[in-house]
Amino acid sequence: MVRIFFALVLVFTGIIVDLGEAKAADTLRLTLNGALARIESNNFLLRASQEGIKQAEIAQLERWGAMLPTVDASGSYNRHLKKPVIFLPEGSPMGRVLELGSDNSFQSNISATFPLFAMPIYRNISVAKTDKAIAVETNRGTRIDIRGSVRLSFANCLLAKESRRVIEQSLQTAMATLENVNNLALQGMVSEYDKVRAEVQVSNLKPMVLQARQGEQVALLTLHSLIGIADTIPIDVEGDLESILAQYLTVRPTNNIAENSNLRVLKLQEQRLMRQRRLVNASHYPVLSAFANYQWQTQANDFNFDKYNWVEIALVGIQINVPLFAGFTKYHQAQQLKIGQQRAAWQRSYTEQQVEIQRQALQDQKSAALQSMEASKEAVALAWQGVKIARGRYNAGAGTILELTDAQMAHVQANLNYYKAIFDYIKASVEQDKLEGRE
Repeated sequence: MVRIFFALVLVFTGIIVDLGEAKAADTLRLTLNGALARIESNNFLLRASQEGIKQAEIAQLERWGAMLPTVDASGSYNRHLKKPVIFLPEGSPMGRVLELGSDNSFQSNISATFPLFAMPIYRNISVAKTDKAIAVETNRGTRIDIRGSVRLSFANCLLAKESRRVIEQSLQTAMATLENVNNLALQGMVSEYDKVRAEVQVSNLKPMVLQARQGEQVALLTLHSLIGIADTIPIDVEGDLESILAQYLTVRPTNNIAENSNLRVLKLQEQRLMRQRRLVNASHYPVLSAFANYQWQTQANDFNFDKYNWVEIALVGIQINVPLFAGFTKYHQAQQLKIGQQRAAWQRSYTEQQVEIQRQALQDQKSAALQSMEASKEAVALAWQGVKIARGRYNAGAGTILELTDAQMAHVQANLNYYKAIFDYIKASVEQDKLEGRE
C-alpha cells in the first residue's frame, strides 16, 4: 500500500509539472519584429485599408467599362383591345376607316451602342486613377501609423517590465534589510526606530510593486489589441529598451516631410478636385457614338406560334450629341470645384507648417531625452555607490537606517528615470518616423 501511495503521488506530481509546463508554453513570446509581422494579417484597421485599395481598383475597372459597347435586349407582347386605324378619303372602296394589325403582336429587340468619342468618359477614368492613388496612400499612412503604434506599445511594455523588475528588486532588498534589522534588534544592537523605519520602507514598496504589475498588464493588453491577439492568450515581450534605442541612434532621420502621408493625401485630393473640374468641363464636348439595332416581330389573331410570319428589321448608324445649354449648371459646378481646389491648397500649406513645427519639436524632445539619459545613467552609478556607502556605514554602526533607506530609494528612482528617458527618446523617434513617412 505504501508503494502504491508513493506511486500515485509521483504520478500526480508529474501531472502538475506537465500542466505547469503546458501553461508556461501557452505564453506567446514576442519580439518587436514578430509583433510587426502579425499586424499585416491580424490588424482589422489595416485590413480594412487594404480592402479600400481593392474597392478603388474595381471602381477603376467600372469607369473603363464605359469604353466598351452597351448591349440591351428586350421583348414585349401586346393584346390590342382596340386596333389602330387610319382614315381614308371619301369614296374609298375600303370605307372611311381601316383597322390595322392583328389582335396579338410580339416583338423582340437587341440594340448595341459603342462610344467613339466621349470626353467625359476619359476624364472620369482619370478621376478613378486618382481615387486609387488616394486609397494606396491612405493604406500606406495607415500602415505607418499602426507600425509606429506597435513599436511604441512594445517599448511601453518593455518599460513597464523594467520598472516592475526594478521595484521588485528594491522590495527584495528592503525585505533583506528588514530581516537584518530584526536580527540586530533581537541582539539589542539597533533601536526600535530603525526597525520601524525598515518596516515602513517595505510597506511603502509593496503598493508600488502592485501598481507596476498592473501597469505591465495594461501595456500588454494594449499590445494585444494592436496586433490582433485574443486577450485570453497570454503574451510576453522579449528584448530590452537599450537594443531598440541603439537602432534609432544608428539611423539618422531624413528631416524631410515630403513623404508625410497626410500631406501626400491632401495633395492627391487637390489633384482629384482639379480632375473633377476637368470632368465637368468635358461635358461641353460633343459625344459621338455608333449604334446597331435588330428587331424580330410578328402579329396574329391567334396563338398558333408555328404558323407565325416573323419579320426581321436591322439597322446601324452613327449618332452625335452636342450639348448646347444646361442653365449654367455646368459652369457653376466648375466654379465650386475651382474654389474647393484653392481651399485644398491652402489647407495643405497650413498642414505643412504644422508638420514642420511638430518635426522641430520632436527634434528638441530627442535632444532633451539624450541629455536626460546621460544624466540618469550617471545618477544610477552614483546612487548605487551611495547605497554601498550607506550600507557599509550602517553595518559598521556609523550610519542610520534613514541614510540606508534613502540611498536605496534614490537608486530605485535613478533607474526608473533612466529607463523613462530611454522610452522618451524612442517615443520621439517613433513619432518622427510617422511624421516623415517612414515605415
